[in-house]
Amino acid sequence: MGAAFLARSSGALAGIDRDNACESITRERHRYDSARQRVCQTSGTARAWQGGTLSLPGLQMTRHIAGRRDAERWVRLLAPAADLLRWRSGRPPGATRNHWRYRLVDHQRSSTAELDGAGCRLSREEYYPYGGTAVWAVRDVTTAHYKVLRYAGKTRDASGLQYYGLRFSAPWLMRWLNPDPAGPLDGLNLFALVRGNPATRRDADGCYSGADDEFEAHIGSAGRFAITARGLAEIRDKYPILAGALMYNLALAEKVAGHAVTQLSEASAATHGEAFAATAAGRVLDRVLGGGYAVEFLEQARVAFRDALAQTRDMLRIHREAGGEKFAIYVDVSPSHGHAEVMINDPHQRIFVNAATADHMGDPVIGAMVLLHEATHLGARSEDVWYTGEITGADDFNVARQLDWSIEVSDEFDHASFVHRVSGTWEVTPATLAAAWQAVSGDVQTRIHLLVHNADTLMAVAFALGQSHLRNLPEAS
Repeated sequence: MGAAFLARSSGALAGIDRDNACESITRERHRYDSARQRVCQTSGTARAWQGGTLSLPGLQMTRHIAGRRDAERWVRLLAPAADLLRWRSGRPPGATRNHWRYRLVDHQRSSTAELDGAGCRLSREEYYPYGGTAVWAVRDVTTAHYKVLRYAGKTRDASGLQYYGLRFSAPWLMRWLNPDPAGPLDGLNLFALVRGNPATRRDADGCYSGADDEFEAHIGSAGRFAITARGLAEIRDKYPILAGALMYNLALAEKVAGHAVTQLSEASAATHGEAFAATAAGRVLDRVLGGGYAVEFLEQARVAFRDALAQTRDMLRIHREAGGEKFAIYVDVSPSHGHAEVMINDPHQRIFVNAATADHMGDPVIGAMVLLHEATHLGARSEDVWYTGEITGADDFNVARQLDWSIEVSDEFDHASFVHRVSGTWEVTPATLAAAWQAVSGDVQTRIHLLVHNADTLMAVAFALGQSHLRNLPEAS
């Protein structure tokens, strides 16, 4: 008796063929959606289909066949702390039609015990490091196999593999079955599970990288509370509305940045000559620089903003394709710490979002602006030299106000970043500040260099050129 594992080119488990000796080979097959999440699992032999499970977020529908009739058919609703099984046929003896299974979990979110609707124990399970079962005790064998979530809150297939969403782990090998899809960000060992420390570390779904590293420690040292959620799976569990808003706003920000890059690429001084100043891109750039500039300077600004926003768009695409695994949530009740934060040297390119600003992230315009702003730091290496002002919603989106050259009247202006970006020194004195002002006022190239490295200016230009995506926005879910 043996088993053969079938894999897809992406590394996902496609199926398992088990040789049952005297019986025919049992074939188990898995199907995945575009985000590489498993949505269907079927089993059967070469001659007959025996059953399967369809999976949706928080819902599973299972059907087992015996001959030509349903042997068992039920629906499972999965909540953060409990499962509800409702049988349509084949209900086992002793189980109610609405069968509750409440979970008790440890610090790794491993399901250590299950209780029924009356609070009586259904099962108890203890685990070895990496997920092997050390202790397994059940009230009755009949309902024992209905336990789904096991070590680290993940499912364990009949093969013994644990399904994390993007990867499978093999407890007996103490490592991942397939390599890290993010590459060598966590080290050269692409198969290492939780960096070899299963006692304190956990992986949400096989993709989040950097848990408890120095960048997360920086969030705590800055006066915030500890990280409360890492990766989309944990964010959905704890902040379901915020999770939906983040993914919606991320896609919107990418579209806005992409449309801005398209406009800055299609219109140029080479294609339009002097008429470039009258194009949408030319008018926006002229407004950014302060007004009344020759086409040659607008062309220099066009190239600089196009390249910076292309880098920003590519970074937003990386985050979208990562499926939300580059998001982490922290709690900070002080609004002075803003909506989100990134660290340019973070090898995992994460965006840390303040849970206290979830209401603001629920507005698609504000949410997309926040994410696009942070993506300019990661993609274009921008700084927060000054902020263009607060935007309270789509109706209050005033492009002219956002693009105004108003450093003098800005409430939040980082003089150190300003002097460093213009003069190359962090020393802020009346002399260095005056010299920087003179350079920006008297030299267009210096002004362009400063503007294209200010995060809010990049964000404002992107939304000025890509605001067609802001009309008739549906509510984020």
